[in-house]
Amino acid sequence: MANLTLCASPPSSTNPQNPYLTKPAPSNPRKRSPTVAFSSDATPPSSRPPSRTHTKRLHLRRALSDRPAWVSLRPDSRQIAPRIPPSSCFNLQTPSPDNTYTPQVTLPQLLQPGGNNITVLCFIGGTRVVLDSLAQVKGVLHGLGANVMGVSLTDVNGVEVGVPVVWDRERVLARGMGMLHPLGGGRVALDAVVVLDEEWRERVVLPVGWGVRGAGRDAESVLENVVGRVVRAVEWLREEWEERVRRESAMEVEMGGVVG
Repeated sequence: MANLTLCASPPSSTNPQNPYLTKPAPSNPRKRSPTVAFSSDATPPSSRPPSRTHTKRLHLRRALSDRPAWVSLRPDSRQIAPRIPPSSCFNLQTPSPDNTYTPQVTLPQLLQPGGNNITVLCFIGGTRVVLDSLAQVKGVLHGLGANVMGVSLTDVNGVEVGVPVVWDRERVLARGMGMLHPLGGGRVALDAVVVLDEEWRERVVLPVGWGVRGAGRDAESVLENVVGRVVRAVEWLREEWEERVRRESAMEVEMGGVVG
């Protein structure tokens, strides 16, 4: 009599018609060789779009990698609205042949004229080199959606300027943004450049002649360290704002499709 060998259970990979006839295990499509991957009968990769969480992580990773070191993140930055009343009024001197004043300008009118989203404030303390340097690139900054203004604690009437200058007579801006000189008795501002985003958040504070990373007061150092950083910061903030608007628009379209 012939010896029979019984199997306790059929193999894991079997033929449905004959459970004891094995068939080769399927190959892993993710580990195909280049020859198989580019053959005529190769299956295309999955067309499933990435999840929303994956997209957000990708945008966040890209933002963190491209963000300049001197630009703070939105959650880490402070808004100036709680510290400066929106009803505060200022005198604004515009660059013109007679340097005319625009009196009683409120904070919203001051920070968002013309629909631009970013504001560059140059506090004038002991030097005008920074303000004059920013006036040379105001066209570039305005093209990126930024308004450039100087902030002075004294009257600058009669002084020729290349950008609008805010006369902060009551020290409202300087005090609220921490730009009063500690040794000036509340009458002198620190030389610095502050960049505000569309939410009035202090995203950039660049000291001039003070601080750990403060730039020198000479023109070459200002143009290299301050003006260059301001332009790069405004470029990045503009890209951040545009990316956020695109994501919000896409989300509204998606939610509208779900509701409809």
